[in-house]
Amino acid sequence: MGVFFKLVGLTIIVAGVAVVIAAFVGNPKASCADVAPTTSSAAANSFIAKWNAFEAGYRRGPATVSFTEDEVTSRGSSYLAENGITAKHLEVHFCPGAGKGQAVANVTIGGVDLAVLAEGHLDVGSSQIVVDSLQIGSVPGFIGASAANSLIGAASVKAPREIRGVTTTTTTATLNAQP
Repeated sequence: MGVFFKLVGLTIIVAGVAVVIAAFVGNPKASCADVAPTTSSAAANSFIAKWNAFEAGYRRGPATVSFTEDEVTSRGSSYLAENGITAKHLEVHFCPGAGKGQAVANVTIGGVDLAVLAEGHLDVGSSQIVVDSLQIGSVPGFIGASAANSLIGAASVKAPREIRGVTTTTTTATLNAQP
């Protein structure tokens, strides 16, 4: 359950590098955003219940689960808070296609408010979470992506190897797994 949120947490930690280049602060926008997700404890709890059932299911046979942007955003917000990471206005948006998504949040680092936009996907072949772009303020996304992927690799953050496919629409992400 925490794999996605470890990615979000690591991404926000990488944002610390941006303090050095705070003069470039801007406001990156999620290009896949259609409607702002609503954050609630009910949606966070729904995510947890669905993930637990999915995890138990794929240990026995093929399993599928779908999450809404509200559920992922809500669980992401609570996960960050549980781990002492201060992020305001987290929004997770799904991009149509093969499991791509974007996360936007405002973080305060060294007294400077920074807007962070992370774009990524799950490489099901390697079970690796890949950050395609990490934009901090108006700093180009490719600069942050390299640092974020290095951190993810160093921390050995991986998705469950049982996940065989991820598809996304503008409102849901669906994972397929089997033992």
